[in-house]
Amino acid sequence: RLWVFLGGWTLDAAESVCGGDDIDVLEGLGTLVDDSLVRRRELADGTLRFFMLETIREFAWERLEEAGEVRMFRARHARHYTSLAGRVSVALEGPRGNWLELLDAELENLRAALSWFHDRSDYEALQAIAGSLGHYWLDRGLLSEMRTWLEKSLESGTKGSHHALVLTRLSTVNYVQGW
Repeated sequence: RLWVFLGGWTLDAAESVCGGDDIDVLEGLGTLVDDSLVRRRELADGTLRFFMLETIREFAWERLEEAGEVRMFRARHARHYTSLAGRVSVALEGPRGNWLELLDAELENLRAALSWFHDRSDYEALQAIAGSLGHYWLDRGLLSEMRTWLEKSLESGTKGSHHALVLTRLSTVNYVQGW
């Protein structure tokens, strides 16, 4: 199940995405670390991040594919990172704290979530996550990426609950880029 993460993950993310009635994520993760199938690293802020070597990740994907669960865990992953982006978006309205660094660490997973929603033409969910990442992209100078995802989220003409936020973010990037 941990195959779904790109660029590492936290224990909270693993529990949210991979947990279930039949799975004790903490125990399972501990076993994988003990068996050197997963590596653990402590970041400067004390957060633990876990990583999987690519060859092990490929094997994990094959097993998940055999079980017919790839789609389910990709969807759970995308929903988790949409929720994270939404929480951090609210936090970024004020003092930045460690929030930017958190999103830096999760950028590969956030991009995977964006791609998941786009590939499935789930434009409302794509608008939710793309709109939420606006402050992050601006602060990190990722203006082209910001523009790309915001425009992709508007492709269908869907006017969900995040439509106005996406338009606001797009007008901001237009202004910053001098369009």
